Amino acid sequence: MDESPLHKKFQFLEDLKESTEFIRTSRPLKLCLLLNLIYVIGTLMVFFLSDFFLLAHDFRIFGQSSKILLDNPTDLYTSTDYRYPFRYFPLFSFLNIPMSFLPFSVGFVIHTILMETVHIGSFYLILILCKKFYHLDLSTWREMQYLILALAAPLQVPNLIIGQISEIYIFLVLLAVLFLENAKNPRYEHKFNFFFAGVMLGLSMIYKPFSILLLPFLFPIYLNLNKKHFSIDFKAIIHAITGFLLPISPNLYYWIKYPNYLPDFFAINASAQILDYPSTSITRIITSIFAMIGIRFSEFWFMVVIVLFLFGMIFLYYILQIPEDRNFSVYFGFAMLILMISYPDSWFLYFLIWYMITVPGLLKYRYILQKYRGDSQDKSFSQIIIYVVSNYGIIYFTIGIIQALFITKNVFQPYSIDLIQPISLILLAIALYMQNFRVNKHLLHNEKKSKPF
Repeated sequence: MDESPLHKKFQFLEDLKESTEFIRTSRPLKLCLLLNLIYVIGTLMVFFLSDFFLLAHDFRIFGQSSKILLDNPTDLYTSTDYRYPFRYFPLFSFLNIPMSFLPFSVGFVIHTILMETVHIGSFYLILILCKKFYHLDLSTWREMQYLILALAAPLQVPNLIIGQISEIYIFLVLLAVLFLENAKNPRYEHKFNFFFAGVMLGLSMIYKPFSILLLPFLFPIYLNLNKKHFSIDFKAIIHAITGFLLPISPNLYYWIKYPNYLPDFFAINASAQILDYPSTSITRIITSIFAMIGIRFSEFWFMVVIVLFLFGMIFLYYILQIPEDRNFSVYFGFAMLILMISYPDSWFLYFLIWYMITVPGLLKYRYILQKYRGDSQDKSFSQIIIYVVSNYGIIYFTIGIIQALFITKNVFQPYSIDLIQPISLILLAIALYMQNFRVNKHLLHNEKKSKPF
């Protein structure tokens, strides 16, 4: 392969062309593209022909926040015009101002088409990560199942209907993964991979503030217990933090001008809850059960304990793993799982974010286990759980939502409690942790065997 600087400069365009060809020659993926077109047409038909109360609901809130920022900025987080809490940075409302000036129906049409386009862009990034960085053939039916579900993405339907912006968040986080992988194994001509990875996460935090959970995985820290060696790349960390802070720094203007913004932002995200839909959080289940027997405690601090425990455990594993073996896609996926398990207002649509971000890493892990164990099937407990929950989770989650809304709602009032989603996610987290350990074990064993005597 030509590795000249000129070739590397245009390598990304070549990878995009190859990904297009891969899709063109795959009948299932072409059908998925058609399905995505149906999603858009169906969403717009429902929008214009129905008065379903959740139609364009989030899109409406985004537009309201932009108008409030212009007309009555002190009420950005406290306005009674919102049906549900507004949880974003003021910069998000600022960036949405041009869309808020459009007629509502025109804006929603543009938003729906844009989200679908961004989703397809995310699928291209998944293909590039899998084929060009992880060197996966993607020729087996099991691999194709993961790709089909990533492109078809049934959870996109409710996202499009309510006018969410998760697709932008997914795209930005996958770009961050791409830059981090390029830092390990340079394929593209970029000298500041950690900086650009930080920029992508900073931009993603504008759209989903919980992106702060992903930031520590940008830090090149390594602890080797056997050799009693500790290394930390301060230069890369400075680049990552600088890149991360750059996109969110314009918020400082609003935080200084309106001192109530930061306290309101943290108060909304720490305490405001939407009680009429099922949460994926174990926090809500446990606090609700204790409340039924008269024992009440702070849901926020209980959530903090869960986050510190789960995140501490996976981050410790991260710094103990050889940097070259780190799977950033999976570590970002761990952060999303921690959020879904702990945050009381997390919900089933976050599963789309988890799946799209994590699927390249899952396919890489599957390849490694098959390579070193010689298995052609997913036979271990962790592999089975990961496959079943990730590929059929939408079925279990749908059952859980129905159960929460129509069966157990009267038991756990005023909450809608779904017992299936949290248990499924806990099993998935355990299985993913086991698989992470197993893959690292095989990689370490292989590295020891490959060393000369």
